[in-house]
Amino acid sequence: MFVAFCSVKPEYQLFVVALPFLSSLGIIVVAVLSTHYVWVATYSAYLESRINRLFGFEVLRAEVFARAFYAGWDSPVTVSYVLGFLSLVAVNFLEVPVINSQLLLLNRRSPFINP
Repeated sequence: MFVAFCSVKPEYQLFVVALPFLSSLGIIVVAVLSTHYVWVATYSAYLESRINRLFGFEVLRAEVFARAFYAGWDSPVTVSYVLGFLSLVAVNFLEVPVINSQLLLLNRRSPFINP
């Protein structure tokens, strides 16, 4: 809806042209968040195992339950990251015709005339 509005209003046509850049930025953010999540999950599992080994029995059991909910490709966290990544990629591919038409309109417009 917003992309259609931006296509009609000349003031917002530049936003449609910048959409691939903004979407790529979103893909980078999703990738960084997912790698940070993997790092934190690995480090928390390490700390929990060290604390449990230090006390000689399972003092902390959070990782056992966290693995059941967060580990694997079918976990809610992994599925949400994959869906976020795929939706951003789909937006880029679906908006190619609109972006191309806006680029043509911007190229045809004289730089000395206001929209």
